[in-house]
Amino acid sequence: GDHELAFGASEEALVLCRKAGDGAGEALMLLEICNTHLAKGGRDAADAVTRTAKEALTLFQKGADRRGESAAWHNLARAHLAREELEEATNTAKEAHRLGAHIGDKQLQASALATLGEACLARGR
Repeated sequence: GDHELAFGASEEALVLCRKAGDGAGEALMLLEICNTHLAKGGRDAADAVTRTAKEALTLFQKGADRRGESAAWHNLARAHLAREELEEATNTAKEAHRLGAHIGDKQLQASALATLGEACLARGR
């Protein structure tokens, strides 16, 4: 895909959300930026995901948005996995799963479990 186009659109939307004082929208746009970084791949992208997901996590926690928190934790897990930080990937995937289970979101739970499985497989190498 065209990562630069995706970054541009997400960054523009992020600026608009910030200007409007829309914390929930801002957090969602940060997750979109994370997803684009993850699709791009590489260590630099993983580092950017970590910074961006932590920012989103803070906003989701302020808004008591457990679904968003779970997604942010999952992005952190994927970034740790990309950097082969397997213990951190395991712990953050477990937190994403815990929050997904807390709100009964099967899709979030499944995504977190898939990432947890990848981390466990990588640890066994």
